[in-house]
Amino acid sequence: FHLAFLVWALGGQEEGLDRSRAVEIALVHDLAEVRFGDLPRTAAHYLPDGAKASAERAALGDLLSPLGGDGLARFEDYQAGGSLEARFVKVCDRLQLLVKAVAYSRAGNGDTAEIVDSVHGFDAQGFTSVEKVVREMLSERASRSHG
Repeated sequence: FHLAFLVWALGGQEEGLDRSRAVEIALVHDLAEVRFGDLPRTAAHYLPDGAKASAERAALGDLLSPLGGDGLARFEDYQAGGSLEARFVKVCDRLQLLVKAVAYSRAGNGDTAEIVDSVHGFDAQGFTSVEKVVREMLSERASRSHG
């Protein structure tokens, strides 16, 4: 839900972006996890080539078939990163991890320093709304460390 909300909140600020399509992509991008969980990237190393992607497509097919429409096409677009909307969702997916880490850090929950520090090298890929959020996080982080 965090990703879909972030895409909705920031997407209206991006020139030429179809925000509704981007939200649809965000909604289906992790939907397969309903069936087999959120496998860490390191787990894919232990699976045969293409097994994770194949399982995701099969799970999505099962979940989306009663709805018809473009759900699977939105997932494929996300995977390929072929559209402006898919690229925006991918950037927002990385951004939402940073936003969560900053929130956890503020609350004193867990060791999130490595994730929070990665905001310095964050590539917003030219999406101005995301660049603005990253600048604000860096500014706040700097004021907290000097305060």
